[in-house]
Amino acid sequence: MRQYRAYILLAATCAGLFFWGLGRAPLMGFDEGIYSECAREMAASGDYTVPRVDGEYFFDKPPLCYWLQVGSMRLFGVNSLGARLPSAVIGLLMVGWTVLLGGRLFGKNAGIYAGFALATSILYAVIARMAIMDQAFSFAISLALGLFGLTYLKLIPRWGYIGFWAALGAASLIKGPAGAALVLVTAGAFLILRKDWRGIGRAMPVLGIIAFVAIALPWYVIVHKQTGGAFTTEFLVHQNLARAAGEDFHHNGSLFLYIPLFALGFLPWSIFFIKAWAAHVKLRPADDDRKGQAALFAAVWTASIICVFSLAKSKLPGYILPAFPGAALLVGLLWSETVASGKAAALRSYAIASLVVASVFATLLMIGPRLLPDPINGLPSALIPMGACMLAGTTAGLVWIYRGRAAQAFAAYCAGMAGFLLCLVVLGLPIASRKLSDPMVRMAAIVRRDVPADSVVLSYRLDPAQPALAFYAQRPIPARDDVKHKLSDALDTGKAVYIVAQGAHASELPRGAEAVAQAPPYVLYRLEKR
Repeated sequence: MRQYRAYILLAATCAGLFFWGLGRAPLMGFDEGIYSECAREMAASGDYTVPRVDGEYFFDKPPLCYWLQVGSMRLFGVNSLGARLPSAVIGLLMVGWTVLLGGRLFGKNAGIYAGFALATSILYAVIARMAIMDQAFSFAISLALGLFGLTYLKLIPRWGYIGFWAALGAASLIKGPAGAALVLVTAGAFLILRKDWRGIGRAMPVLGIIAFVAIALPWYVIVHKQTGGAFTTEFLVHQNLARAAGEDFHHNGSLFLYIPLFALGFLPWSIFFIKAWAAHVKLRPADDDRKGQAALFAAVWTASIICVFSLAKSKLPGYILPAFPGAALLVGLLWSETVASGKAAALRSYAIASLVVASVFATLLMIGPRLLPDPINGLPSALIPMGACMLAGTTAGLVWIYRGRAAQAFAAYCAGMAGFLLCLVVLGLPIASRKLSDPMVRMAAIVRRDVPADSVVLSYRLDPAQPALAFYAQRPIPARDDVKHKLSDALDTGKAVYIVAQGAHASELPRGAEAVAQAPPYVLYRLEKR
């Protein structure tokens, strides 16, 4: 009965963290805007094969996430809820998969603890609420690795290897070959450490390879033919190889970026992950030590993904999200055994460390708004309670550990992080959106209401770029650094051209551009041929 209540509580926690107010704040940031606009145009055009943004080919990613967003938008409308809902649902599914996986590998209690650790980690909960591809990509990788681990350890029949390859096919339809590469590197590293060369052959059943090809290959062949090979050149060469090498992209990062990012994004559990690794991970577990092999597998899972993405020059925070379920499994094992043994004292130094880190983090949250070059009004009113919740949770956790009550300490950490994340959702996002997104949404509403459907609309040198402008206007609005080359053909039709720009760039627009509406800092200009 107690486990049943724990499952209900975990589901309620996920519902609050992932779904509460999901559509309240507009889309924010470049990635949310451009992926959602691609899905909107796919739905509007009825072409579900070739992704497009502003009517032009968009080969950044394969279509599986766009398909999910299209289905969601058909049910809930072209809005931030429709765009974000697939990520939230997948976030819930991955927590459930982690609970199931931890339960099979280490016992039911370990699975529950792992699920709570994953759901209440900062980066995971944030990405579960975003209309980007990292959540779906992480789930496909976690599904593949979980099936591999369960099958290798003979916890499920060998058909699990077929599911492993099918999940690889799905990952290849989300972000391309990177998904298959990540999983194969991780599984291969584990088999090498185990010196199990025959395991490589067992993990490659013919039906599994067929399943991978049947899922992944057809779309690639079709889009290659429909685009005359343009997709192959742009996506496989530029978007994958060039991105990994750090060419032509603006988000390259240091080799060691992901170590502190993992430490911060997986708070507070990243502190206890160190203890879990030290206590349970052995490089050479015995062949009859199933728990030891499972712990090694979870460690290799986490480390391989962090290492692979660290070696790639192009870096974004969401890239290492697939490492989090593996880390959560080890954390779940640590806490389940600590609670069962009653030896909470073994976690004292880690609880102290988590309180120190939380104190530093909370202090940065309090002084951070003052350091912003462009301050956001009201932001401290969200950041201060966020820091307070984290401090309260880590303080209570330390107190309970000193009292020898590990289960209560774990609950305190979860409650503190849930409070932190709910303050972010309820207070922080609306405040940030007023500054970052609301003016763009108001301008999109003006374009949708006042601009004729057959007129050309462009955006000129918006800083930052706002691909969500087209999403909310529900029409293509190509972004241009030089509008002149696009104007002649449009003006020759005898119709006006509309340009969305920021007031600071008004003097750069062609002569005769007339301001007809504004949603500061954005201004809508109208230009007619004279």
